[in-house]
This record gives sequence, C-alpha cells and structure tokens, in this order.
Amino acid sequence: DVAGHFFFLTVFFGFQLALAALFAFPPDITLLKKERAAGLYRLSAFFVARTAVDTLTACLVPPLTAVLYYPLVGLRPAAFPLHCLAVLLSGLVAHSLGLALGACVMDLKKAATSQTILILVNMAAAGYYVSRVPFGLRWLQTISFIRFAYALLAKLEFRGTTYRCDAAPAPGRCPAADHDALDLVDMDHPLRLDFLALLAFFAAFRLLAYLGLRLNAR
Repeated sequence: DVAGHFFFLTVFFGFQLALAALFAFPPDITLLKKERAAGLYRLSAFFVARTAVDTLTACLVPPLTAVLYYPLVGLRPAAFPLHCLAVLLSGLVAHSLGLALGACVMDLKKAATSQTILILVNMAAAGYYVSRVPFGLRWLQTISFIRFAYALLAKLEFRGTTYRCDAAPAPGRCPAADHDALDLVDMDHPLRLDFLALLAFFAAFRLLAYLGLRLNAR
C-alpha cells in the first residue's frame, strides 16, 4: 500500500505540474516577439522572470502536501526531511518537462498530447505496473524520471526495514526489499545517485525549455 502511495504521488504530481507549466509560454509568444524586436529585454531575462514565480508556486505544492499525508500514512518520521526534498525534486522535474514542451510546441493541443504520452511512457518504465520490461525497451528506464523518484521514495522509507509476512527466515518478518512491489528498486543503490539523476533531468529540461523558446521567439 505504501509503495502504491509513492507511485501515485510521482504520477499525480507529474501530470499536474507538467500540465500547469504547459501554459507558461504559448500565450505570450506573440507579445514576446514584438518586445524582443523592439529591444526591450533579453530572452534570458524573460525566461528567468516567467519561470521563477511559476516554479515557486507550483513546486511548493508537493512538500506542503507531504506535511498532510505523511503522518496519515504512517511513514518513518526520520525520513521526513529527505522525503520532502525528494517530492520537491520530482515536482521540479515534472514542471520543467511541462515548460520544455510548452516552449518547443506552441500548439497547446499538441503539447498536451505529447505530455500525456511522455508521462505514460515514464509510468510504464518506472517498474511498478510492469515489472518485466522487454529487453528492447529497457533503455526507457534510464530516461524515466518517475522511476528515479519512485525508487528514491521507496529507499528512503523501506531500506533496512521488514514487514509482517507468512514465510520468512525470522518468525513473521520479511525484508521490505524482497516485496514484489519493489522488484525493480535496487535498495543498495546510493541515494545520492537518485538525487543527482533528478537534478540532471531538471537541468536538461530547463535547458531544453530555454532553447525551444529561443527558437520559437525568433
């Protein structure tokens, strides 16, 4: 149940924050072209100003929501600060993906369709619904930010813990890492690498958003 909760969080915030960010650039692109032609400001100044407020308001939602659900679900108190950081990073990545799509695809219908497809592919490659990914599609796991976010949340909560089960080496207890829901989560994989992977996604999507906006604002 807890693993399912973590997966739901990453998917829910992925859809919501990416969709909200789609609308950051397309409505302003005509005005942006005119003002840039008049030399009023640099594109980088517009980009930073336009994304800063949206990022602050949108990506504070996951950690603030965590304050509510964390005690209700009964998660480990010691992991709360890192848990909030993990959902914040996951939200930043999803928001940046929406910015990149909105900057590269100015048609909102096409951008929304592309976003849905990308998020669904990320879901399938994350390893919760599909535990045996075909060999030819395993490369998708390396570009699934949902997979890294889900694995990070799972490791923060379950690493070194046990759960009550029927068959176990010790009476009534099994290692949490052996549960079917965590088949594709490598509990020995360092946490810092998952954090770094999410930061890399964030930086790559932001750069793509800037380059897409630069191309479409000519």
